[in-house]
Amino acid sequence: MSNSNTPNTPSAISIFGLAIRPKTLPASLSPVLLGSVLVPSEQLNLLLVLAAFGCALCLQISVNLANDFFDAKNGIDTANRVGPTRVTQSGLASSQQVATGIVVFLVLGITCGLALVAHTGWPLLGIGVLCVLGAVGYSGGPYPIASHALGEAAVLFFFGWVAVIGSYYVHTLTFTWTVFFCRDSLRGNIVGCNASE
Repeated sequence: MSNSNTPNTPSAISIFGLAIRPKTLPASLSPVLLGSVLVPSEQLNLLLVLAAFGCALCLQISVNLANDFFDAKNGIDTANRVGPTRVTQSGLASSQQVATGIVVFLVLGITCGLALVAHTGWPLLGIGVLCVLGAVGYSGGPYPIASHALGEAAVLFFFGWVAVIGSYYVHTLTFTWTVFFCRDSLRGNIVGCNASE
C-alpha cells in the first residue's frame, strides 16, 4: 500500500485495515460456524473447519478489495463519497496494489477451497468456481451484481445457503433440508430444527 509514513499519512497497516474492512469479516465466518456446529460431534473435523474459515475469510476480503477497486474504476466512488474511506478512490493505495491484493486473497481462498475439494470430491469444485466468480462479479465484470439491485440476494445465497450448507456438507458429505432452514443454533439445542433428525 502507501510507502510514505508521515504524521498525516496512515501507516501501511492502517491502509490495509481500511481496504479489507474488518467489521464486515464476521459476515463470512458466522455462516461457517453455524454450518459447523450443526455437524454431529463424531463427524466434526477441526482441520476442515479451519479450511472453510480460511476460504470464506479470503473470499470476503477479495470481495471487499474488488468493491474498492471497481467502484473507484467505474466512478461510483468519487471525492464526494459519504462513508468509510475507500483506499483506491482516496489515493491511499494504487489501483495496481489493490488489484494485487484481490489476486493474492483469491489464490489463498482457492487454495483453502481446493483442500476441501480434496476431502469431499469434485462436486464441490463447481460451487467453489461459482463462489470465486461471485467474489469478482459482485462489483466487477460486465454486469456487476451490486449495481443491479442483486447485492442482498447474492449475500443471502453465498453467505447464507452456500456457506452454511457447504460447511455442513464437507464434514458429513450429505445434504439435509433442516440445515437449509436453520436460523439460530447451538450444538444440541437447535432452535426450530434438528440436523440429526
